[in-house]
Amino acid sequence: MRHRSFKYFPARIKQDSRLIFLLLFTLGIMMVTGCISSTTASSPALGPTRLITATPIIPTITPTPNNSYDFTELIRTLEDTMPGPFSAGFIVPQESDRSAFHIITLSMIDDKSEIASKLASKYDYKISSLFDQGDSLAESYVLMEQSPIKRGWGLYIFRKSAKRDIVIEAPHPVADAYTPTVGLDLYRALDAKALLVAGAHRDANADGSADPTHTVNTIFQTIHTSLFKSTGQPDVKTVFIQIHGYSTEGHENYPQVVIGYNWKNDPKKDLLLGKIVNALQQAGLSAGVCEGNKFQGLCGTLNVQRQEMDGGIFIHLEISKAIREVDRELVTALQQALNP
Repeated sequence: MRHRSFKYFPARIKQDSRLIFLLLFTLGIMMVTGCISSTTASSPALGPTRLITATPIIPTITPTPNNSYDFTELIRTLEDTMPGPFSAGFIVPQESDRSAFHIITLSMIDDKSEIASKLASKYDYKISSLFDQGDSLAESYVLMEQSPIKRGWGLYIFRKSAKRDIVIEAPHPVADAYTPTVGLDLYRALDAKALLVAGAHRDANADGSADPTHTVNTIFQTIHTSLFKSTGQPDVKTVFIQIHGYSTEGHENYPQVVIGYNWKNDPKKDLLLGKIVNALQQAGLSAGVCEGNKFQGLCGTLNVQRQEMDGGIFIHLEISKAIREVDRELVTALQQALNP
């Protein structure tokens, strides 16, 4: 038998190596230029080869509307520019002024912003339709006095397509520190219908006329009343929550949240009150209810918004400063108690 020479094998190996290198180089070029797709490619030397091309993942980006705004900045601007204590900067509105803002309020509720805007401009107020960056871009009408502040009548926010008749109120900005911010947090969390923030320090005028909780001649009271009467026959779904702050000085050992309310012997409303108290306690907050002589001075019995709401639900919350500064537990508890 004739044997092959030993020298043949190195030569054959070199030849095969060149073929394999050439084939791999060709495949690489084809992949780079896109000639090979996810279908099966065949090679006489390597056999069928499945090459998989990854499908690019394109993230879904929701465009931010041009008229989006962080409503927290609205609160900050209001508190920075409003008439301060003893400034005499609050202008008491006349009956005609209050009638105009009643029409403005009803127009915004009915989504007739053009009528409202035209009337508001006569008082240096502007109505804007804004998307709140802090509320998943929920859309609201914002009624705000233009700078420089000449009247101090307040900031009012009306949610479009609100799911519930819940109104949040902060009547004492600056004086009751952080209460407008707490109010905004509740407005967002509860999907509330409106947020009302007074436009001057409660002591702006020496005669007390700037305090909207003790005089009916304010735009704050006008819009409160308009919203309440617009709900028709009030029931347990019609809730007004007013945010106040108390100092621990002179109120030692008081609960962190003191709750005043405007009804007597109503089982349905008592049930709602009980849910609020239980939710606050489960969140680790101490809560007390104004009953008998308890917590006198913090119950809001002389509050003019409360007195206007015969048949409705008015909840007066006095909150300690520490909870107002960090309100996460408070907001979560009220959300649990009030959201269906």
